Order: sequence, then structure tokens, then C-alpha cells
Amino acid sequence: FVFTGLALTIRRGRYDAIVAYGPFVPSIAGLIVSRLTGAPLVVDVPGHPTKGFRHTGGRTARLRERVAGVLVPAVLRRAAALKLLYADQLDGILPPGEPPRFVFHDFVPLAEIPDDGKDEGYLLFIGFPWQLKGVDLLIRAFHTLSDRYPDLRLRIVGHCPDRAPFERLAAGDPRISFSPGVSHE
Repeated sequence: FVFTGLALTIRRGRYDAIVAYGPFVPSIAGLIVSRLTGAPLVVDVPGHPTKGFRHTGGRTARLRERVAGVLVPAVLRRAAALKLLYADQLDGILPPGEPPRFVFHDFVPLAEIPDDGKDEGYLLFIGFPWQLKGVDLLIRAFHTLSDRYPDLRLRIVGHCPDRAPFERLAAGDPRISFSPGVSHE
């Protein structure tokens, strides 16, 4: 990452800004390139930087969580700005204020998605970790609204080390299905 960033600077000139996705390897590389080129670093933080490790379990996850607890604040403090999904996303990691933070919610305006006339009649959730993504709330909301929409189904996709609590919430509803995670590739 660093060599590519420097090579592009030499070929194309100074960057206006460097945007790194996530507070780990890309941000560390972005920080190095930022320091070498003088371009400001903006870190796009796609979720809570350390909580996800809590749900994978094992020694490796605990070690990664500890390393992230030290590394993430060190990298984020040096950014010129942070792009967050919600205002309190970094509570307990960084004190409020510096660096400047900008919140861009990842909402999808459904009116912008053209209707192809092939409405499958389902809600789809894809994600991990379910405990942080509100799958329990989604299942409860589905139960609340499902009588008004009897043809609607809920499909939940993703890795979850302990699906049992979510399956209990689904209460055997045949319109709710669970599928294993899909590789990002």
C-alpha cells in the first residue's frame, strides 16, 4: 500500500487527501503515505473497531481485540478527519472532539432502486456480528409487522457463532430463514 501510494504521488502529483477504509492496515499505510506526502488522512470507520472481535471467540480474537484497543486510537488520533456511521461509534475508544468527525449513515433510499417487477417478497439481512447489527430487533419488528404482510419473508444471512437466541426469537416461523455467511470474495 505504501509503495503504491508513493508511486502514484510521484507519477500524478500531490494528493488532495488520502481516504483509508477501516482503522487497521489501510489506515496505517495511509498514515505513512500521509506523513511522507503531506496530504491529510481521512479514515472511513465501517463499524466499531474492536467490538467485532468479542463475538468470534478464542485466544486469537482476544489478542486482536487488545492490539486493536491500542493500535486503533493511535492511528485515528493522527487522522485529519474521521467518517463514521453513527455519532457515538468511537465512544470508549477516543475522547470526543479531535480529530473532526463526520457522520454519514448508510441508509438506502429505496425510491432510487428501480422496480424490476420481480418483487420476491422478502427482507434480506446480510452481516456480522448479529449481536451488534440488531438482528434481534429485526426479528421482533418482523413479527410485529408480518400479519399485515402475510406474503413477506425474512432471510438472515451471515456468520453467527451462537444462532440459538435468534432462532428462539424466530419461534419456528416458517417465513424466517437463516443461512450461513457468504465469503466476501
